[in-house]
Amino acid sequence: MQFAKAKKIIVEPGSKLILNNTKVTNLEQCGIMWEGIEVWGNKDLPQYPQSNQGVVELKNGATIKNARCAITTCQKDTVGNILWNYTGGIIHAKDAHFINNRKAIEFLSYHNILPNGREIDNSSYFNNCNFETNAQLSDPGTLPETFVSLNDVKGVKFLGCTFQNIAPTGVYSTIYRGNGITSIDANYEVKPLCLSPYIYPCTEYQPNTFKNLYYGIYASNTNPAITLTISGNNFDNNHRSIFLKSINNATITKNNFDIGATIGNINDQTNEREECEACDVFNRSYSYGVYLKECSGYKVEENNFSTSHDGHAGIIVNNSGTKANEIYS
Repeated sequence: MQFAKAKKIIVEPGSKLILNNTKVTNLEQCGIMWEGIEVWGNKDLPQYPQSNQGVVELKNGATIKNARCAITTCQKDTVGNILWNYTGGIIHAKDAHFINNRKAIEFLSYHNILPNGREIDNSSYFNNCNFETNAQLSDPGTLPETFVSLNDVKGVKFLGCTFQNIAPTGVYSTIYRGNGITSIDANYEVKPLCLSPYIYPCTEYQPNTFKNLYYGIYASNTNPAITLTISGNNFDNNHRSIFLKSINNATITKNNFDIGATIGNINDQTNEREECEACDVFNRSYSYGVYLKECSGYKVEENNFSTSHDGHAGIIVNNSGTKANEIYS
């Protein structure tokens, strides 16, 4: 299926779109990115039953390419403004591909609250999915933003996925490679996928891999009750693999880091945001595996840090809180 500029697919609450070994992309003759899929929800209803919300299911190699945002979990008006009453859409993705999109997935503020008032995890998941930039994006001047963004959601799972920019050398400099996952006030899991689900305990795992990105994971919180788990993943040649700001009780365990290179003389090219402690007066942007800023109660254990790319630092800790903080083994 091919879509022209400014065209999109809408999945309304109570509807389900299944992409089974299907490729959805832009109109080749046009060469301009299409808008992607909006899966609408109802912010005041839970995701059970699923008929309360719109659902998109991708499986068996389904592919979404060349979209400004491949899938967003809300409704937007004609000029792109978010209609916040229509968040809560569901995405189930297994063995799917998201290729050369400015952004692949966008989760917007939604809480999956049952009638008894108890909040449970968002039912969306991504198993063995490939998020990839492998060429210059279709729209002139458009840069990769982030494969996944999450804002004020809980419990989305990323299991055994790949997030990578493998565009040829010279297409994107390091600061323009885009991020893997970018989040604010979001709780989610980044863990390996069990490849032996019928054996307990599991004997074979497939990790998430973050490769050749500006940030692998960039996460910040304003809500101290929200935490994050990043365990058993591979980070290869990212300028900055994990940056956490104001996140309490985070768990970062059993990950492998091959740290990317420091960037020299970046001038004003990059939006360094609030972590410029890893820059210097000579406009060098220092690379690292993990940066913990204003975090408390974290558990950082059994990670492997190395570099074959002239990386700078394994772990940087800035202004820890007063809870029991642990960096071990």
